[in-house]
Amino acid sequence: MKLDVLADLDHLFIINFSVEATRLQRLLPGHLRLLTREGRAIPSIVLPAIRNLRQRSVGFPKVDYDLFGL
Repeated sequence: MKLDVLADLDHLFIINFSVEATRLQRLLPGHLRLLTREGRAIPSIVLPAIRNLRQRSVGFPKVDYDLFGL
């Protein structure tokens, strides 16, 4: 497998928790479907810190950033 981008994942925090599906459903845009089990849904908060992100083929400088995803 040939990768065009290189990066170091410095750390990754993942928080999962269970809530009533009806509370989450109203937060989603209408075209998205919530996955549920027994009336509950599990959102995940992901906090990775990506270090030394750079392209392999071009000599761009290294970039660091923190990303938040839900």
